[in-house]
Amino acid sequence: MDTKSTNHKRANLLSWLCFVLSVSILFTAAAAALQTFFSGGSAVAQAKQSLQTALDDNPQETVAFREDVSQIVYAALTDLADREQRGSFSKTYPNLKWETSNILLFAQEDSRDTLSNTGSTDPESARNTRLLQSYLMGAPEGYNYMLLFDGDSLVIERDGVRVYDTDAMIDSDGYRTYFSKLADKDGEFWEEYSDLSDLSLVMVVAPNLRTDRDSAVLSDAASELFSLQMLWFGGAAALVLALLMFVFYLFSRDRKAEVDRQLAQISGEVWFEIKLLFLGWVTWFCAQPFLEKESVKETLFPLLLLFWTLLFLLNDIRYNPHVYQHNSYRSTKSWYLTHQMKKRFQQRMMSSFALFAAAEGVLFWIFRVIPSSLGAWITAAAAAVILLLYIRYFAGILTDFARLTDQISEMKAGADTPPLTFRAESALAPAAEDLNSIQSGISHAVEDQVRAERMKIELITNVSHDIKTPLTSIINYIGLLRQERDLPEHVQDYIEILAGKADRLKKMVQDIFEVSKASTGNIELHPEPLILQKLIQQTLADMEESVAAAHLVLRLDLPQEPVYVLTDGNRMYRVFQNLIRNALQYSLEGSRVFIQLTVQDGTALTQIKNTSRFALDNLPDVTERFVRGDESRSTDGSGLGLSIAKSFTEACGGSFSISTDADLFSAVVSFPVIPEPQPEEQEASLQNEDQTYSEEQEAQPGELWQKTQETENPETVKSDEPI
Repeated sequence: MDTKSTNHKRANLLSWLCFVLSVSILFTAAAAALQTFFSGGSAVAQAKQSLQTALDDNPQETVAFREDVSQIVYAALTDLADREQRGSFSKTYPNLKWETSNILLFAQEDSRDTLSNTGSTDPESARNTRLLQSYLMGAPEGYNYMLLFDGDSLVIERDGVRVYDTDAMIDSDGYRTYFSKLADKDGEFWEEYSDLSDLSLVMVVAPNLRTDRDSAVLSDAASELFSLQMLWFGGAAALVLALLMFVFYLFSRDRKAEVDRQLAQISGEVWFEIKLLFLGWVTWFCAQPFLEKESVKETLFPLLLLFWTLLFLLNDIRYNPHVYQHNSYRSTKSWYLTHQMKKRFQQRMMSSFALFAAAEGVLFWIFRVIPSSLGAWITAAAAAVILLLYIRYFAGILTDFARLTDQISEMKAGADTPPLTFRAESALAPAAEDLNSIQSGISHAVEDQVRAERMKIELITNVSHDIKTPLTSIINYIGLLRQERDLPEHVQDYIEILAGKADRLKKMVQDIFEVSKASTGNIELHPEPLILQKLIQQTLADMEESVAAAHLVLRLDLPQEPVYVLTDGNRMYRVFQNLIRNALQYSLEGSRVFIQLTVQDGTALTQIKNTSRFALDNLPDVTERFVRGDESRSTDGSGLGLSIAKSFTEACGGSFSISTDADLFSAVVSFPVIPEPQPEEQEASLQNEDQTYSEEQEAQPGELWQKTQETENPETVKSDEPI
């Protein structure tokens, strides 16, 4: 795996290097060609000549050769024409006598003084005689270049072709610039050296220069020829190589993009101001050669540097669209905020105020001591700006504080609010994050609780359903056993005990189904306008036997005016039945049970209060399923009565609450009061109530505890009698 990763990185780097090198070479060649083209005809001619020189492999066509030849000629002529400079030629070219294979020179002044590197200053010597005959016979064997000066004109021949002649004004090799002083006989040079007309000079040069030593007279020409050949031939090879590398890049440009992305990640860490400063410096550096009118060669590297700088900046912008956002101001601000967030809220507020006060104090001191009125105005403006910024900062804190308190209020009310988001620089951002964490924790806890409650309901429902089938069979068999005759008396007692336990279990299963339906919202409701007093009285009448057997004092307090509520009569009958049964079962013997109906602020409140026979110090939530106030569970009951009462009440649109005060137990059922219905609606409602109560009486028959009074003329019912 590591080997594959390494090879992948190398391939990416190779693709990127091929792109960089190929584009650099191609850009340099294109820039050089364009600059030469726009520089004028002379620059194009020089370029063509340098190419031809490289192709001909002839150092005699180089600029360095023309410079060296002209310097040798001027040095020899001034040495002979000016006696004060006599001997300067030998000092300037001490090694010329060792380079006869490259150059031969003979100069004289009317046959008196001579200069020569032929080994003899005698004009009659064989080599000097041959040189002097070059006027007529051409260059000696082994030499192809001949320069002749006869005291009047200068002639240069190369390979038997006259390339320069001051009299005939021939200049095919570009010697005019170098011998302009010698060609101008009316110029300062001829005036300064008046004996030039008495001088003659012959110089021949071999075609193949030997420059084994750096001190060779014509070594510059050989070096320039080598440089030109390297420039043109090496440049051509570099262009071919660049094209090949560019083709390779085209086939692997996806790999190069990965390197670009990595470079952008690195450059993205650099501040935007530093990038601008670097771009400005590169632009200034590149402009200098153009302002100073340097040669094409001197401008290529600055242009290439500017090109790659712009390319890297474009790559940075490509992968970092908001490159300007990473600057020194934001980084300093981020560092300051990070440092501030480690402090407490009070410390952050104090430090920000201290920073504001210090800045204002410094500006006030500058305002007092600065002598310039313009500087004073600028200082005052800066102080005003800082004051406005601080006011804006403080106003933002107040706004965030208001949002924070509103969020807390909504959370307290149970509203499902989205998480609170503040700016990173807000002083209350940590508090908002903490509040969001609390809100998220509460939401998860509620979801877990709801999920667990749902699973518990499903489990209870499934278990109850599984129990119901065999329970039905048990009840049926008990019925069959009851029909058997001639059974022993103790067996009949056992059957009655089984029947009682089975009926209790059947009722418990039915209660579980009812609670499950109410909890899951699957209960079927039929809301209708009802008179709450009549519902309570009817429930008490149906429970007459239970009330009589409880040995308790029942006190009923109902208002005279009928109280109408919109609810399901069947379900609320079950609610009051369970509440009264709970009071009868758990009240202290001989104590009183209070049933009171009041109307407060448009809400009907029904309170059932009793004195418990058990201590209520650590009373659990008895509205939960299977929870009983009797921890020993020695009394009859399933622990579902109050749970059913709460579920039915809330399902019908009311509210249910329980409170204790010492041993006083109180259950409160509340419903919104509705206006008295119209006669037609009232008659339909009474019919529905009668049908509801008749159905309940069929299920639980009994005599009325007290006659139900007429609805049109109700009276307050109060009782304080032992039952």
